Amino acid sequence: MRPSAESFGYWSLTDYICELQPSSHLFHGGLGLFAFHNIPKPPYHTLRFLFRLGDLLIDRGDGWFAAKDTDRGEIQIIFYNYCHYTHLFSSGENFDLSHTNRYTIFSHPQKLQFSLSLTDLAAPAYRIREEFVNRQHGSAYDNWLSMGACEQLTPEEINVLRETSRPGMWIHREVPVCQRLDLEVILEPFEVRLVTLHPLDSPWEAL
Repeated sequence: MRPSAESFGYWSLTDYICELQPSSHLFHGGLGLFAFHNIPKPPYHTLRFLFRLGDLLIDRGDGWFAAKDTDRGEIQIIFYNYCHYTHLFSSGENFDLSHTNRYTIFSHPQKLQFSLSLTDLAAPAYRIREEFVNRQHGSAYDNWLSMGACEQLTPEEINVLRETSRPGMWIHREVPVCQRLDLEVILEPFEVRLVTLHPLDSPWEAL
């Protein structure tokens, strides 16, 4: 099964939008992939995850979908923990929303656990790289809050915020049993995770 979309375009690359007056706030809720000062926001990282998916859609389910790179033999799986906003916010009420408190508009954010079994795996072992964006990794807004939520940052502080707002990563090796591999993944609220399985020639091949 191949994907039906040949391409995908995002509306605004940065928060500098000509239709709107410039904001005095670094994180003002703009629609761009980058905040002011070229600081990447989580949607930028997640779109990079999508860009690295293979050409063949293998399967999909609630909160995940899997693809394969038919040239390299890699398998990519994206997991996501979508949290819906409250009914009050959807009806236009945002009295409890502020520049330093953006999460009160979501209804009961919770962790989400996935159990996924991959079968008919041809390689004797796989190098697995998990990359994830959540409030602790890859969220420039949350990093900015932890830095004190200062609106006026020096060039050095902007560079620190930009460099520390990167996805987290975990690399490990797994050996299938009877060509089957069971994956257990737990996602934080709002998290998106890309799991890439690269085939190895032997279980002892260096990572």
